[in-house]
Amino acid sequence: PDGRVFVSGGHDCAVRFWDSGSGEQVLHLPGHSKAVTALAFFPGGKTLAAGEWGSLRSWDIARRQTKWKAPPHRGGVACIAVTPDGATILTVSDNLKLWDAEAGEELFATKRDLKSHSAVTIAPDGRTAAFSVGSMIRLFDIAAREEICSLGRHHQEVWSLDFSPDGARLASISHGGAVKLWDIESGKESAAPTAVTHSGCCVRLSPCGEIVASHAAQEPADGLH
Repeated sequence: PDGRVFVSGGHDCAVRFWDSGSGEQVLHLPGHSKAVTALAFFPGGKTLAAGEWGSLRSWDIARRQTKWKAPPHRGGVACIAVTPDGATILTVSDNLKLWDAEAGEELFATKRDLKSHSAVTIAPDGRTAAFSVGSMIRLFDIAAREEICSLGRHHQEVWSLDFSPDGARLASISHGGAVKLWDIESGKESAAPTAVTHSGCCVRLSPCGEIVASHAAQEPADGLH
């Protein structure tokens, strides 16, 4: 969370920590039996949630130990988000699930859907989450554990979502590279979609909540749009 270290996981079944300045590996957490598909820091950066094919686990980073492991989904965990208070974990795969972050117990699950759930993000106030179901985007009340509404759709599967710092806007990017900006109160697009040359995989809003940056799956030299 302080920006000094970033973390990665992949088909080598390991979680690796890297120094943001030098690019050197500073920590290696082995122990996963399958490919690591999703990662998310807890507030404070002392705990890490890691998803793999068929399971979810919580890591105590300083001790390099697994705190708990739970089987969350039939398939791989596509995306993880942790509430600002660190109390709840949200995961998506063939549905959306909520987890008790301390005990690793399942709290809630939406009905399974044949459409892929690829992205989930939580508003800064910790009350609302946004998640994707195929090309659709849905808003979810975390405390009430119920869907609020559906926003519009992309033409292709939504791969990444990000709230603005004030929680008033939501950015989304689809497999085809189209970036959209949504007004949460009205549920409508607040700006015309922006096309990205390549297939997009990640989108982020700037601190002012206006500028959208997207990373391409097959990026040009600078890798940033």
